[in-house]
Amino acid sequence: MSELDQVERFIFDRLTAWAPLDALVGDRIHNSLAPQGEPFPYVIYSPPGITPDARGIGTTNLQSSGLWTVKAVDESTSYATVELITQAIHAALHGERDPAGPVLACVREGIISYPEDTDGRSYRHRGGQYRIVVASTSP
Repeated sequence: MSELDQVERFIFDRLTAWAPLDALVGDRIHNSLAPQGEPFPYVIYSPPGITPDARGIGTTNLQSSGLWTVKAVDESTSYATVELITQAIHAALHGERDPAGPVLACVREGIISYPEDTDGRSYRHRGGQYRIVVASTSP
């Protein structure tokens, strides 16, 4: 399993296991895109381009890191719901690691928040950018 796959699994497992988040979005947690017609609100997490962060001798990769976007999306003119979801996301991810796996650290480095108006509908996006460090599984 690649580093990217392992981080995706880490994020998904942490978010789906967090009861306060489950109460707000249920199983509406998606990698990159929500299915068309998905009820609001929901959570999206998006991968960055992960690049080697630390190398051993030669070309051996020891660990990689990337800045992942994890956000709530709601069809609304208010940020109230996405703010509650963002707080639950933060509680589920910030400062976490995978003691039995390769994820060494997960720390929020920034907050994202923006409106979107499409075809006469208003949406609100809010969440964080999380630096996730993972031990390399490839040479």
